[in-house]
Amino acid sequence: MKPETSYAYYKTVVDRKTGALVHAYFQARFVQEVQRTRRYRHSASFLLVDIDDYPKLGKRRDTVARAVGKELKTRVRETDLVGSLGKGRFAILMPETSGQAASALAERLRQGVVDMTPKSKTTVSVGISVMEPSNSFLSPEALIELAHTALQRAKVTKNKVECDLALPGAF
Repeated sequence: MKPETSYAYYKTVVDRKTGALVHAYFQARFVQEVQRTRRYRHSASFLLVDIDDYPKLGKRRDTVARAVGKELKTRVRETDLVGSLGKGRFAILMPETSGQAASALAERLRQGVVDMTPKSKTTVSVGISVMEPSNSFLSPEALIELAHTALQRAKVTKNKVECDLALPGAF
């Protein structure tokens, strides 16, 4: 059995609560993928997904985070990375994905969360940053910061998707 398929390995890289990658493992893989994208001058998109009003969910926080994590994982490709950042926030790295494709997926993710929780009306806000050959100089930190800025704009009205349009060629 390969080490990366063993149960012990799985327990160290997957968050039990959400089913997404643990933050430290996601971060390491994120840096590797950004370096690969930069080296080969390909596209990649980065999404920050935040459960709206997460602190107000009280006792339901874990249940909602688990459901949202599962929803995110079922809607992305096998090659995409979904990480749990804690406190109702997730990160998704989508290699070989343009800003337009990432925006379309983010909208499906947002709507999927709304559809899965009709009674509780759980919503998410999404911020997107894009690395394309024209801006492959961006560091992993810059991608995170740009997505965070877009997420903050989305959180103003909640249940919204925002893409950082300051990036050349994002759309």
